[in-house]
Amino acid sequence: MAKAEKLVVEVVAAHNLMPKDGQGSSSAYVEVEFEHQKRRTRPRPRELNPVWNERLVFPVADPDDLPYRAIDVGVYNDRAASASGNSPHGRNFLGKVRVPAAGVPAPGEPVVPQLFTLEKRSLFSHIRGEITLKIYRAGAGAGEMVAKGKQEKPAKAVVTGPEVVAAPPVSG
Repeated sequence: MAKAEKLVVEVVAAHNLMPKDGQGSSSAYVEVEFEHQKRRTRPRPRELNPVWNERLVFPVADPDDLPYRAIDVGVYNDRAASASGNSPHGRNFLGKVRVPAAGVPAPGEPVVPQLFTLEKRSLFSHIRGEITLKIYRAGAGAGEMVAKGKQEKPAKAVVTGPEVVAAPPVSG
């Protein structure tokens, strides 16, 4: 049987996001989905180049299945954190990226920040910008070092307070 692990998605920053609040900026947050689990960062009010440096942690049921999985990352404008907005759902889409889990470094391997260009959701989406992520696996013992951030009111099944773990050293 495979050893239990955690998948860590460190949301570092985004660059050159599309303004979506009607006043030339966005209050961006990132939502990450992995194996039907969702986590999100806190919004960064009125910022087109937000910096988060937040770690989102996901339990991995079977590390041997990782080559067949993907990590879905969405960037959104939080209407509640913006000065104005017209989305009936409380958020505007700013871009997405799908990262194959096959290349995620194993515990103890070097972790390198990766820059991804945000993609459109549909043909008519107006998107621009990039997102920097560090994605890696942590051993089961990392769960003992997990500290939960301040919990906000959850939206549906989304966990709003990110979990923080000790990250392995970054090479480069």
